[in-house]
Amino acid sequence: MWELENKKFAQRYVHQDLYIRFNKLKIESVAKRSYCHNCEKLIFNSEKDKHMDHEITENLTDYQMHHPTELLRPLENTKKEAQYLFSKKSTETIINMLLKLGAKQILCIGTPRIHEYIIEHYTDKISSLLLDFDGRFVSILAKIITSICNTLIIFISIHIFY
Repeated sequence: MWELENKKFAQRYVHQDLYIRFNKLKIESVAKRSYCHNCEKLIFNSEKDKHMDHEITENLTDYQMHHPTELLRPLENTKKEAQYLFSKKSTETIINMLLKLGAKQILCIGTPRIHEYIIEHYTDKISSLLLDFDGRFVSILAKIITSICNTLIIFISIHIFY
């Protein structure tokens, strides 16, 4: 079952293509940037005719493009896709605790807001890796490493046990 899911994910999200698309959209004016929630991808306004009956967020700002947790809707399958979308105050409190503890490397499992906050404010003090089943982050945070937990676990298992 996981092999099938992993294959579907890999076919859907080609990192290099998404990285190029993100950067092309980034240089466009805000008025030409959109996100299709049905297709779960960034689109140019010139492509909106292919998304006529879809729910679209238009005029994406730089802030929205770098803070996908404020653009994307939470996933609905809580048993399979649990995410913790902390408030800004909670996020800041957690990060401040990590800084006081002297944390240098953070593994953010299902906590994309923590990851976003570290990337935005503390890349000089903390490195962060986001592990999340939500593939939508790949299309928006294409330049930041986003992984599927299962793939990483297999990779770690192979290197520990062989």
